Amino acid sequence: MSDFEPIHCPHCGPGNSMVEAYTDDYGYWKVGCGACGSHSGTLHPNHKPDARRLVIESWNRRPDVEDLRAQLALVLEDRARFPDRPDAIGSMINAHYGNLKAKAEAAEEHCRRLHLEKTVGISEARLSALEEAAKVADEAAAMRERLYQENGASLNASKAAQALVIAANIRALQSED
Repeated sequence: MSDFEPIHCPHCGPGNSMVEAYTDDYGYWKVGCGACGSHSGTLHPNHKPDARRLVIESWNRRPDVEDLRAQLALVLEDRARFPDRPDAIGSMINAHYGNLKAKAEAAEEHCRRLHLEKTVGISEARLSALEEAAKVADEAAAMRERLYQENGASLNASKAAQALVIAANIRALQSED
């Protein structure tokens, strides 16, 4: 073993952490804190011969606190000077909201189009059915008239008249659409 050792836990702080580098049951190196349970990623020596050193370096890699404080101060200063100007996160949220709004509008338009197509399709189907019914009614009326003429008074004249009324009703329904 080398003298390269992990530093304190970033969550527990320097005084409370119980940090050690160890291998688990499968031979993977990891660094973990016995106090809070946080741990690093794992590496097996077969993948990297210096796995222990790499895992400890990964654990020890921390952001510079002073640098983070300076960045935070800049953000707070910008917000104080320009309260009406959104920062980068605000811009991303607005862009995401805009994208969601555009998707919702596109979906509504698609639904309107489908509804219109369905309505037009139903109207066309109804008109087609009425046209077919009118043809059948006309054929039935013509057949009754022919039979009446061939057979004389054997067919009831009211049935022929009834067929003509049905055909007229169907044509009236067609003109409404």
